Amino acid sequence: MKAAGYVLMLCLLFQAHAFAQANVTEDAKVQASQHFRRGVELFQEEAFRAAMAEFQRAYDIAPDYRLLYNLGQTKLELHDYLGAAQSYERYLAAGYLDIAPERRAEVEQALAALRERTASVQIAVNRDGAEVFIDDVKVGVSPIVAVVQVNVGGHRVMARTSYGSTDTEVIDVAGGDTANVALELAAPAAPTAAAVQAKPWNRAERAAVAAWAASGALAVGALVTGLMANGAQSDLDKLLETRDVTHKSIENQRDTVHTLAITTDVLIGTSVAAAVGGTVTWLLGHERGEEQKKADKTSLAKSVRMNVGIGSLGVNGRF
Repeated sequence: MKAAGYVLMLCLLFQAHAFAQANVTEDAKVQASQHFRRGVELFQEEAFRAAMAEFQRAYDIAPDYRLLYNLGQTKLELHDYLGAAQSYERYLAAGYLDIAPERRAEVEQALAALRERTASVQIAVNRDGAEVFIDDVKVGVSPIVAVVQVNVGGHRVMARTSYGSTDTEVIDVAGGDTANVALELAAPAAPTAAAVQAKPWNRAERAAVAAWAASGALAVGALVTGLMANGAQSDLDKLLETRDVTHKSIENQRDTVHTLAITTDVLIGTSVAAAVGGTVTWLLGHERGEEQKKADKTSLAKSVRMNVGIGSLGVNGRF
């Protein structure tokens, strides 16, 4: 049954490849050919990563199973043994009967060697819903039920929760190994006492804060006008000591000093009034809030009553 299923899968892959080829336009084939040619040139120059990009682009534009062979060769040169094996397997499946026996034997031999250069990682995470990464590439979300294939060598396995808890383990695997990685993630942090006790301000408390802010702004204004009044008074004193100064100039300066002094007094008074008003509003609002809490508790207590009878105990109430 397994063999029959594998043959059926190969037939389906072959049909899908034929359908994809039939729907590729001539322009797409020309573009794919250009990328393929550049990929061959780069491969010959040993610029393997750039060659892989060109081969992949050619395959994306016009899927042709033969390009999978080129991708496999290029990944092998980059020591990506797992990637090369995957490309070769797709090549054999997509090419099916079109591949010459000699080429199929060559690829199957290469596959046998590549499988000895891959390993498996079984990852267990103590919390579900965490993202799991191998070498910064996401491989799934916990719980990871599938075994993840990797290249031989060193790897960094990490899990990360949505609330920022992480755990990392670095492993070294040889060909054919199955490494078991257990990652321990911390539970979400409990809210602090301050966060538990924090509550939104009521309307009166918000009004009090606004009054205090206005009081501060008025106090700053009073300071500025007070300094200006002091400077104007100094200018007036100098005028009074200066000869040949007209009476009108002196009166104008006196008016300036008087205006600034009155403005300062008004700002100071308004600032004090705003501060006092804000404090009173805050205290009243806070007191009303506490009274409302007590009333709510009393109401809840009254709404719950216990029924006690022989052999029975019941609680009735509205919530």
